[in-house]
Order: sequence, then structure tokens, then C-alpha cells
Amino acid sequence: MKKNLVNIEIKTTNICNLECVYCYQPEFQEREWLTESVVDKIIEYVRDLGMSGQRRFHFLWHGGEPTLHKVEFYKYIVKRQKEILGNTEYINFIQTNGVNLHLDLLEFMKSENFIVGISIDGPELLHDKYRKDRGGRGTYDRVVNTIKDLKMRNIPVLANCVLRKSSLEDLEELYNFFKSLDLFVTFNILLPPTGNILAPTASTMEHEYLNSEDYGKAIVYFLDRWLNDKEYMAAIDTYNYIIWSLIRNTQFGCFKAECPQYHRAFSPSGKMYVCGRFYGWPDNNLRIGYLSWDDNKSQISESYPDLLCSNCPIVELCHGGCAFDRYAMSGSFLKKEPYCVSYLIIYEYFEKHKIEIESKMRLLQDNNPHFNKIYYE
Repeated sequence: MKKNLVNIEIKTTNICNLECVYCYQPEFQEREWLTESVVDKIIEYVRDLGMSGQRRFHFLWHGGEPTLHKVEFYKYIVKRQKEILGNTEYINFIQTNGVNLHLDLLEFMKSENFIVGISIDGPELLHDKYRKDRGGRGTYDRVVNTIKDLKMRNIPVLANCVLRKSSLEDLEELYNFFKSLDLFVTFNILLPPTGNILAPTASTMEHEYLNSEDYGKAIVYFLDRWLNDKEYMAAIDTYNYIIWSLIRNTQFGCFKAECPQYHRAFSPSGKMYVCGRFYGWPDNNLRIGYLSWDDNKSQISESYPDLLCSNCPIVELCHGGCAFDRYAMSGSFLKKEPYCVSYLIIYEYFEKHKIEIESKMRLLQDNNPHFNKIYYE
């Protein structure tokens, strides 16, 4: 029987070496760094969570920018994982902007089977428009060089691309860009400012926000190109967690599951959240404990809004969508998911092409050695 996958999301620092215009994080007044003592407590918590033997774990190390920690810090993390977790199944994933991945860290990640997520928004003009360092310089050349270094070492790479209105001007160019690098890629939507996490520069981005329908149509375009492209043997990862859930009829990622069962997120100081996207919000009730789970403290509910979702064909798949998006947009966990239209568009496409999609996913599983690592099969 397949063990349930639990995502352990750890913010290693709230500091970043870039100044992306659309960054969703605020400028934190207090700088935080994950310490070895907090690492120990998190790993011990994971050990206890996995005592039943029915869980496996996906550690996601991110920030801020996690590569601002030196390689010695990650050597300590892996050492303690091996000492504390024993036979517990787990894998390490680090999400980085790709600007600061030095040779010693690259070699270590290779030796310890890390998966690396790289933020890249497409060709140079698209990427450098908003993803700049603190000196105002574009980062494209440095990021692409990092991707090439990772691929040369056969380290699994998953690209993360933020889709915005200007991205839609030439979807074919964007598709061919990621194909040319032979990357697994996930497309995230540029969200409007939400609640109290509005970054100082985000108010200048209103002309770039995507509505749910345009986002859904763009993802269908990418999926359709990928499905009919015999040469592209990586995956368009966006919503593949939904597709994979449907194919396997089991929990995968945030969907077909309740966040409190399958997700934990930690701040650098050890504060625990259902999801790291709540980090930085002033409402302490969005935190669910300090290195321990407090069911009485959490006000996060994964119950979908009955009157709005009860007749939806995919409600048992999405459970009302992302709890963070619901709360951020409306102040309530029981309001409608603002991007549910995109889910419906993707689902409709999947229903029409289910057999072909499953066939290509199985083909990737058999022929791309990185597929099973990225999807932790």
C-alpha cells in the first residue's frame, strides 16, 4: 500500500538576495535564520509524526533564499535526518532563485540526492523584467547557468515560472523555452495583493494580474502542446498533482487531501502553520503551534463552502480549493476559491484527454529517471 505523503515546508530564512517586483512577502522588520537547534526539533517532530510507518515525507527547504545558508548548514541537516529518522522514508527538495548556488553546495546536493526547484520566468526579457537583484540587475544569465550546472550533474530540476499577463503574449515562445532546457516546469499565477502580505512594490503590478479564466486557458495550452509533443520528455507540472491524483485515485500534493493532515510548515524560529503561505500574517490564530500541533489553536478549516461548491463536479478533488487563497481574498475560509474557474477548465480538458495524459505520464515514469524523484514514486 502506498504510504501517505506529508509535505514538511521549512523556511530557512526570511532574507533574500533578490528584489523581485512581484514578491508576495513583506519586508520583515526582524531577520530570522533557521538554527541547528530548531532543525533538530523539526526532525524529531517528523520522526514522531511517522511512527505509524504509514507516512513518508517531502522536506521543502526554502526562504527567503535558502542558499544564503552555507553548505555546512545543509550537511548538518542531512546528518541529523539520518541519525533521527532511521528507516523513515523522506526526500529533500530545495527551492532557490538560482543566483547563489555555489559549487560546494551543488556537489553536496548531488551526493545527497536533493531535488532543486529554480525560479525562472522564461526567456531573458520576460525573466529580467521583474526578477532583479538588489542592485537592480537582471538575473537571467546567472539562473540559466545554474540550471545548466545542475543538469550537467544530473540533479533533478523543477522550474517555477510565475505567469502574468505579459507572459501570455507569446505562449508558444514560453513553451519552447522550457522545452529547450528540457525542464519539468510548474506555472504559478501572479496573484493580486492580499491581506497584510502586500510587498512594498506589488502595487505597481496591477496591469499584470491574471484572472482565473485566462490562467486556466494558458495551462490548457501548455498541457495540450506537451501532450502532443513526442520530443518533450519532461512534464508540465502545473496541475499534474491533480491529474496524478485522478489517475491514482489517491492524495497527491494539496489536492484530494486536507491540508492539516498532509502539510506542516515551519518558520525559521519554529512557529508552525498549516501552510507556509500564512507566514508573515499578523493574525496569530493562523499559526497552529510552536514546534507542536495545537488543534485548539488553529482556525483553519478545509471544509468547502457547501452552498457554493456542493454541486461542483470536482469538489471531492479540490475540497474547495486553496485555503490560503480563500482566506487571503475574503477573510474567510468558507468563501469560494477565487481561482476555481481555472480548476474547472483543467478538469474539463483532463476528462477529454484522460487516456492520452495517463499514457504520457506512464511513458515519462518509465523513461525519465527524474520523474520518480520529483513525483516521489
